[in-house]
Amino acid sequence: MRPSTRRKTLYLATAVALAALSTGYVVAAVITPTSTTQTSTWYQVTNGAVAAFPTQPSVQASATPTVTGCTSTAQALTNGGSAVLVLPASSSVTCATGDFAELFTFASSATAAAQNYQFLTYDSYGSGPTSGSASGTVSIATTLTSAGTVTVYVDFGSAVPPSAGISSLNIIVQ
Repeated sequence: MRPSTRRKTLYLATAVALAALSTGYVVAAVITPTSTTQTSTWYQVTNGAVAAFPTQPSVQASATPTVTGCTSTAQALTNGGSAVLVLPASSSVTCATGDFAELFTFASSATAAAQNYQFLTYDSYGSGPTSGSASGTVSIATTLTSAGTVTVYVDFGSAVPPSAGISSLNIIVQ
């Protein structure tokens, strides 16, 4: 290889490397983290579910776990066990793995009574806004002797949060 050919090859390789680096830099510059703020308020009223789920749930933004769709059947909660509900934010949402979701984690009482408990969600989100509601059932077959956990994912139907945010999201246990 002649010296002028090597020089051209070196220049070409340098140009390709610089283009790749600058493209990578541009991509990295476009993807920026976004902070979110969310607040929650806890209200308790007298009903049978209060004794079973007596404390405020934790609330956080999350991704829907591996699912094949929204929860449509009652989920069993046993001693020290867990139950998972994946509920759609509105009727147009088909729950899918990796969707943006709000995650509620409820700890049961160690002596939660045997019965079916309904977890109802009501929400308003997006620029429309879109309003929705859903319900899921957790079934305790025999009175618990150790606390369990109920995890409720409210799925918003996309991998990214709603563009205009979530104006309200309520969950009721009864």
